[in-house]
Amino acid sequence: MTKTNAGDRLYFHQGDKLATVKQGTQNHSVFRSLDTALAEQLNCDSEPVRFLTTDGNGSVLQVKTDQQLESLPYTAYGHSASQPSTLSLLGFNGERIDPAELYILGNGYRSHNPRLMRFLSPDSLSPFGKGGLNSYAYCGADPVNFTDPSGHFRLFGRLFAPKLPKHVKNAATGGLPSYSKAKKKKYAVPGETLPSYDETLRDYPKQREIRITATAPLLSKLEARVKKYDSYIERQHVKADKANSEYTIYQASANQYVNGSDMWRFYTSKANLAYDKEAYYNVKSRDFTADRDKIIAAIAELRQT
Repeated sequence: MTKTNAGDRLYFHQGDKLATVKQGTQNHSVFRSLDTALAEQLNCDSEPVRFLTTDGNGSVLQVKTDQQLESLPYTAYGHSASQPSTLSLLGFNGERIDPAELYILGNGYRSHNPRLMRFLSPDSLSPFGKGGLNSYAYCGADPVNFTDPSGHFRLFGRLFAPKLPKHVKNAATGGLPSYSKAKKKKYAVPGETLPSYDETLRDYPKQREIRITATAPLLSKLEARVKKYDSYIERQHVKADKANSEYTIYQASANQYVNGSDMWRFYTSKANLAYDKEAYYNVKSRDFTADRDKIIAAIAELRQT
């Protein structure tokens, strides 16, 4: 809740996402699909519905009403000359921006100032925890590749994550229906006689060759994407191995000092950070491997048609 000259403003969340802002009789709600904001509705306005255009990280790029179209460009740290928007509650990375041009992250935990490119208060997880050494830094000074919805520590963003292909079956890539299914009325072409079963079997190699030729470009793209995933996975393994080596070194250094001493705490915190980094890269490697395997399965299915 915040207090304004117009009265108390109440904020309602669904999980960690803003759902509704209520002030007096005015309700301003955000409608989402999964984590993506699609539209907003304001009950006290001549144009109550606003449709949103967002990027992969959830940043609102455009707001469309019946009569208005507002564009919202951002710097790397989220500053926009068009913010705060007169139409939308949300802005950079899909976060709420207040009238003072601050992003309130972590459901009110900390304020990020996109002009200053930093937080306005220190992180409780810094300097020895996941917050990093600089307790005021936003996304570890890398807001292009990371986001920080909690206000505590950065997360890998979604903008540059590799995309899985959508498998769409059509006449070129789908398998042949059974003969009994093909004979059904809904498959028949008016005025045209269906081929016999023997004719269908005889022509199948020719039709299959046509399908293989048609799917060749798609197969080439998918195979290139598998190689891209292999590269991502290899990089995560290298980073995980490096973090494991750092953990071993820091843990050995900590063991050289008296338990509880300043140097022991320093090296122990560094070892814990290295341990968390190794776990993080292992999870990324696992997720990338699962996505790559889905593409490999799609390639195998296309080759069998």
